[in-house]
Amino acid sequence: MSTLELAKKIRVFLVDDEPGACSLMRFILEAESDMEAAGSRTKVAGLLDDLAQHPTDVLLIDLTLRGEDAIEAIRVVKLARPEIRIVVLSGCMDPKVLGRAREAGASVCVAKSFEIDATLQAIRNAGTSLPSPAPASKDRLGDRRGEDTERVRSEIAGVEAAAEHQASEATSSHRAP
Repeated sequence: MSTLELAKKIRVFLVDDEPGACSLMRFILEAESDMEAAGSRTKVAGLLDDLAQHPTDVLLIDLTLRGEDAIEAIRVVKLARPEIRIVVLSGCMDPKVLGRAREAGASVCVAKSFEIDATLQAIRNAGTSLPSPAPASKDRLGDRRGEDTERVRSEIAGVEAAAEHQASEATSSHRAP
């Protein structure tokens, strides 16, 4: 495969709390001539670090991550990496929930089902509508990028802490008196 062909591949990063779902989606993506798996995670924690280390065009994220707020993760990723398109997979097609995901920065929401063609088409649509990034100007950005990254990392830490707190409250409320 030529360098030009490799450059055309849509790089997809996966987030799903089910390791098997990540593995299956990786396998499916690698079978597509125009896509490749950039990486995967089963938790939101560390996502920005992974996205910084793995060039990514499209983030494919499960909306129902156990113990984590995927909508907040979408918002944080869009703040830190606005060039990444986000495709949401969801078993819940509640218009209010999907509307919140779009407001947070999701490009498209797709039903999580066995119909993989709809998911692949959503990735293609998101991946081929990528804007050409504006050149970063030191005068325009100054040193704010580092400050913004730290602010976003702090927000993620807050989301993780809130999820841990919710999990511990749920555990303590189910204990017998």
